[in-house]
Amino acid sequence: MRTWATRPREIRNLFNPAFCGEVVFRGIESYNTTAKSGLPYSLAILLLPLVLHKTTREAVQRGRVSYLSKTIADNPEVLIGFPARVRGLMPYSLEAIGMLVQYAALEISENGELVAMPDRLRKTIKGTDESRACQRASIILGKKFAEVNDRVTIYMTLGIRP
Repeated sequence: MRTWATRPREIRNLFNPAFCGEVVFRGIESYNTTAKSGLPYSLAILLLPLVLHKTTREAVQRGRVSYLSKTIADNPEVLIGFPARVRGLMPYSLEAIGMLVQYAALEISENGELVAMPDRLRKTIKGTDESRACQRASIILGKKFAEVNDRVTIYMTLGIRP
Protein backbone atom coordinates (compact mmCIF):
# COMPACT_ATOMS: atom_id res chain seq x y z
CA MET A 1 0.00 0.00 0.00
CA ARG A 2 1.29 3.42 -0.91
CA THR A 3 1.95 6.06 1.70
CA TRP A 4 -0.82 8.61 2.22
CA ALA A 5 1.02 11.44 0.44
CA THR A 6 1.71 9.36 -2.68
CA ARG A 7 -1.85 8.11 -3.16
CA PRO A 8 -3.90 9.69 -5.92
CA ARG A 9 -6.40 12.27 -4.70
CA GLU A 10 -9.36 10.09 -5.76
CA ILE A 11 -8.10 7.16 -3.66
CA ARG A 12 -7.49 9.45 -0.67
CA ASN A 13 -11.04 10.77 -0.95
CA LEU A 14 -12.81 7.47 -1.64
CA PHE A 15 -10.94 5.34 0.87
CA ASN A 16 -10.28 7.88 3.59
CA PRO A 17 -9.38 5.82 6.70
CA ALA A 18 -11.63 7.94 8.92
CA PHE A 19 -14.67 7.34 6.69
CA CYS A 20 -13.87 3.65 6.19
CA GLY A 21 -13.28 3.34 9.93
CA GLU A 22 -16.65 4.86 10.69
CA VAL A 23 -18.37 2.44 8.30
CA VAL A 24 -16.54 -0.55 9.81
CA PHE A 25 -17.20 0.68 13.36
CA ARG A 26 -20.96 0.87 12.71
CA GLY A 27 -21.04 -2.74 11.52
CA ILE A 28 -18.95 -3.99 14.44
CA GLU A 29 -21.02 -2.07 16.96
CA SER A 30 -24.24 -3.46 15.47
CA TYR A 31 -22.85 -7.00 15.59
CA ASN A 32 -21.70 -6.55 19.21
CA THR A 33 -25.13 -5.28 20.26
CA THR A 34 -27.04 -8.07 18.52
CA ALA A 35 -24.75 -11.03 19.24
CA LYS A 36 -23.55 -9.85 22.67
CA SER A 37 -20.04 -10.84 21.58
CA GLY A 38 -17.17 -9.54 19.46
CA LEU A 39 -17.15 -9.63 15.68
CA PRO A 40 -14.71 -12.16 14.24
CA TYR A 41 -11.90 -10.40 12.42
CA SER A 42 -12.58 -12.47 9.29
CA LEU A 43 -16.05 -10.92 9.01
CA ALA A 44 -14.91 -7.35 9.61
CA ILE A 45 -12.96 -7.36 6.35
CA LEU A 46 -16.19 -8.09 4.45
CA LEU A 47 -17.96 -4.91 5.55
CA LEU A 48 -16.32 -2.42 3.19
CA PRO A 49 -16.62 -4.58 0.04
CA LEU A 50 -20.31 -5.09 0.75
CA VAL A 51 -21.15 -1.54 1.80
CA LEU A 52 -19.09 0.55 -0.62
CA HIS A 53 -20.47 -1.30 -3.67
CA LYS A 54 -23.65 0.61 -4.49
CA THR A 55 -25.62 -2.34 -5.95
CA THR A 56 -24.85 -4.49 -2.92
CA ARG A 57 -25.55 -1.68 -0.46
CA GLU A 58 -28.96 -1.07 -2.02
CA ALA A 59 -29.77 -4.80 -1.94
CA VAL A 60 -28.82 -4.94 1.75
CA GLN A 61 -31.02 -1.94 2.52
CA ARG A 62 -33.97 -3.37 0.58
CA GLY A 63 -33.61 -6.72 2.35
CA ARG A 64 -33.02 -5.35 5.84
CA VAL A 65 -35.91 -7.36 7.31
CA SER A 66 -35.03 -10.66 5.62
CA TYR A 67 -32.23 -13.15 6.22
CA LEU A 68 -28.80 -12.65 4.68
CA SER A 69 -29.19 -15.78 2.56
CA LYS A 70 -32.53 -14.55 1.18
CA THR A 71 -31.10 -11.13 0.39
CA ILE A 72 -28.26 -12.77 -1.57
CA ALA A 73 -30.62 -15.25 -3.27
CA ASP A 74 -32.92 -12.39 -4.33
CA ASN A 75 -29.96 -10.35 -5.63
CA PRO A 76 -27.38 -12.79 -7.07
CA GLU A 77 -25.77 -9.98 -9.07
CA VAL A 78 -24.13 -8.70 -5.88
CA LEU A 79 -21.82 -11.73 -5.93
CA ILE A 80 -20.35 -10.83 -9.32
CA GLY A 81 -16.75 -9.87 -8.66
CA PHE A 82 -17.17 -10.03 -4.90
CA PRO A 83 -13.95 -12.00 -4.18
CA ALA A 84 -11.98 -9.45 -6.22
CA ARG A 85 -13.63 -6.59 -4.30
CA VAL A 86 -12.65 -8.20 -1.00
CA ARG A 87 -9.04 -8.58 -2.15
CA GLY A 88 -8.95 -5.05 -3.56
CA LEU A 89 -10.37 -3.43 -0.44
CA MET A 90 -8.41 -5.54 2.05
CA PRO A 91 -5.67 -2.91 2.58
CA TYR A 92 -8.28 -0.22 3.26
CA SER A 93 -10.21 -2.48 5.64
CA LEU A 94 -7.03 -3.24 7.55
CA GLU A 95 -6.08 0.44 7.62
CA ALA A 96 -9.54 1.37 8.96
CA ILE A 97 -9.42 -1.32 11.66
CA GLY A 98 -5.90 -0.26 12.62
CA MET A 99 -6.95 3.36 12.94
CA LEU A 100 -9.94 2.41 15.11
CA VAL A 101 -7.67 0.39 17.41
CA GLN A 102 -5.11 3.21 17.51
CA TYR A 103 -7.79 5.69 18.62
CA ALA A 104 -9.26 3.22 21.14
CA ALA A 105 -12.58 2.97 19.33
CA LEU A 106 -12.06 -0.80 18.98
CA GLU A 107 -10.53 -3.39 21.23
CA ILE A 108 -9.41 -6.85 20.30
CA SER A 109 -10.63 -9.49 22.73
CA GLU A 110 -8.49 -12.37 23.97
CA ASN A 111 -10.00 -14.67 21.34
CA GLY A 112 -9.28 -12.17 18.53
CA GLU A 113 -12.74 -10.69 18.13
CA LEU A 114 -13.36 -6.99 17.56
CA VAL A 115 -15.33 -5.10 20.17
CA ALA A 116 -16.56 -1.53 19.60
CA MET A 117 -15.95 0.77 22.54
CA PRO A 118 -19.06 2.69 23.59
CA ASP A 119 -19.14 6.45 23.11
CA ARG A 120 -16.01 6.58 20.96
CA LEU A 121 -17.89 7.66 17.82
CA ARG A 122 -20.89 9.89 17.60
CA LYS A 123 -24.24 8.12 17.60
CA THR A 124 -25.75 10.42 15.00
CA ILE A 125 -25.10 9.36 11.43
CA LYS A 126 -23.99 12.46 9.54
CA GLY A 127 -22.54 13.24 6.14
CA THR A 128 -23.67 13.12 2.55
CA ASP A 129 -26.57 10.93 1.47
CA GLU A 130 -24.06 8.38 0.14
CA SER A 131 -21.99 8.25 3.34
CA ARG A 132 -25.10 7.93 5.50
CA ALA A 133 -26.33 5.10 3.26
CA CYS A 134 -22.99 3.31 3.70
CA GLN A 135 -23.16 3.62 7.48
CA ARG A 136 -26.78 2.42 7.63
CA ALA A 137 -25.99 -0.56 5.40
CA SER A 138 -23.07 -1.45 7.66
CA ILE A 139 -25.39 -1.43 10.68
CA ILE A 140 -27.79 -3.75 8.84
CA LEU A 141 -24.94 -6.09 7.86
CA GLY A 142 -23.60 -6.21 11.40
CA LYS A 143 -27.02 -7.30 12.59
CA LYS A 144 -27.37 -9.87 9.77
CA PHE A 145 -23.91 -11.31 10.52
CA ALA A 146 -24.90 -11.64 14.18
CA GLU A 147 -28.14 -13.41 13.30
CA VAL A 148 -26.23 -16.01 11.25
CA ASN A 149 -23.43 -16.12 13.84
CA ASP A 150 -21.30 -18.54 11.82
CA ARG A 151 -18.33 -17.32 9.78
CA VAL A 152 -18.27 -20.30 7.44
CA THR A 153 -21.97 -19.97 6.62
CA ILE A 154 -21.56 -16.27 5.87
CA TYR A 155 -18.55 -16.89 3.66
CA MET A 156 -20.36 -19.70 1.82
CA THR A 157 -23.45 -17.50 1.35
CA LEU A 158 -21.23 -14.85 -0.23
CA GLY A 159 -19.55 -17.40 -2.49
CA ILE A 160 -16.05 -17.18 -1.05
CA ARG A 161 -13.87 -19.56 0.89
CA PRO A 162 -13.01 -18.79 4.51
